[in-house]
Amino acid sequence: MRLFGKEKQIEKSEAAVAATVEQKPSSEKKLSSSNGSFEAELTRLKAQVDSLGELRKVFGERFSTIHETLGELRGMIIETNKDLQNIRVKTTKSVDLVEAVQPDKLMTELRKQDVKIEVLKANIESNEARMETILNELRELRNKLNAFRGIEEIVKLSQEVKDELIDIRKVKSVAERHSDKIESMFIDFQNRIKELTGLEDDVKANKANLEKLLKDFDELKLGVLEKAEKKDVDKIIKTSREFENHTTRAITLLNRVFIEFEQDLKKEFDTRLAQLDGVEGILKELAKESPNLDKNIGQLNELIQKQMESKKSGSKKKGLLARLTGKKKEGSGEKKEGSSGGEDIDLKSLGIEE
Repeated sequence: MRLFGKEKQIEKSEAAVAATVEQKPSSEKKLSSSNGSFEAELTRLKAQVDSLGELRKVFGERFSTIHETLGELRGMIIETNKDLQNIRVKTTKSVDLVEAVQPDKLMTELRKQDVKIEVLKANIESNEARMETILNELRELRNKLNAFRGIEEIVKLSQEVKDELIDIRKVKSVAERHSDKIESMFIDFQNRIKELTGLEDDVKANKANLEKLLKDFDELKLGVLEKAEKKDVDKIIKTSREFENHTTRAITLLNRVFIEFEQDLKKEFDTRLAQLDGVEGILKELAKESPNLDKNIGQLNELIQKQMESKKSGSKKKGLLARLTGKKKEGSGEKKEGSSGGEDIDLKSLGIEE
């Protein structure tokens, strides 16, 4: 369309040039007739010449563009011809290929292959079902094997439990022996404490008798000082000093007996406690290996607590002995202050032996 538009413009410009050329003789006639308007006509002609030069330039440009477009069109036509030739070659090749392939036979083969694929799919599905059943059976077998392994572990654990039970029975027998020893010790301690309480009661009774005798002695001493002679006073002082010596010896003897008894009791108790601590340590080590020993250890701890309570009661008895020995010393001091006369007193009548 662009090319045809340019051709129309060229035709119009050629018609305009022809009209100007035809107008030239008429203009010459007019110049000859009128000299006055010659210059005006000359200028007009110059203008026309200039316009013609411009038209020439325009036409030259248009012709050059037309030549360019024609070259482009020639190149396009050549390319289209090449493309058409290639398309013809490809179509011939495709036709030859289609004829060689024979699509009808290909469709029949494809249908046969589809049938085979369906048959293979059915076989694959059946095989997958069989594989699933086989896998389930294998899982069951694995679980059964794991169960058998668990039974073996249980047998091993039962053997270990048997060994631990044997150890526990041994420890139990040892603990029972120690508990029997502790029980006998406890009974022995109770008997000794009973003896100690009996001794304490005897000491209290002797103290009361001694205080009564001291009162009688003081009264007697006052009466003797008032009535007796000097010889009698010296005799009473001598007997009182002898009595004082006897009482101090008896008190020191009692104190020594109490102290020795207390020391022996404490040593024996400490040794038994050390033995109990060793047994407790052994039981704790065994309890770490077998936790079923907690009950036996609890029973042993109860026995140890009982022994500790008995130890506390022994310490209370120790304080009582100290108080008694202090009172004895105070009584001996009072005797020393009040011994200035009296009669000869027998120590066996007071229940005190030298």
